[in-house]
Amino acid sequence: MLIEQLDGGINDRRLIVKRHPLSPQAHMELGSFLGMVGKQLSNREMINEGIDECKIAAAMCKDWDTPLVEPGIILMNAGYYDEALVELETAATKLPTTTPHLAVNRGYVLMQTKRYEQALNDFEYVIKIKPNYALALDYAAHCAFMVDDQVRGIKYAKEARKYGEPRTYNYWRKGTYKQQKAKYQE
Repeated sequence: MLIEQLDGGINDRRLIVKRHPLSPQAHMELGSFLGMVGKQLSNREMINEGIDECKIAAAMCKDWDTPLVEPGIILMNAGYYDEALVELETAATKLPTTTPHLAVNRGYVLMQTKRYEQALNDFEYVIKIKPNYALALDYAAHCAFMVDDQVRGIKYAKEARKYGEPRTYNYWRKGTYKQQKAKYQE
């Protein structure tokens, strides 16, 4: 049943692209959906097709960050972090300026690859623009703790909690980061 629903969703989006081949939105929607389904089915061909559709959308609408960033998100969601980072860095070169959408996703990939200082820079960029972005605050807190910056970690964890994202705050309160620090020092 689920496979039939997913196939139906793909077919519906393909039909929209066929009817509106010059619509960047149509290509973007198809690409994003293919990426999501490809991840669910562990189908790399579908993931690649989704990325290609996003790139078509990006070529049609060069200043729209979403289709430029989406290939990185698709790869990130599928666990291909190194490839995702390449796509996100490519997007950064094509955009006139770093957008919060790009920075938060690149930061997440950097965090997943344990490049905490770089990730923290991206999250802080987002926080400057959107100071109540709970997830960026939470990720910034985690990265700050991982680079042993307790002051920034606590500050961001408390802010993230205030805006509804308590994960890192709760880990900090439980002493998780102290244990992690001790583990790294062994």
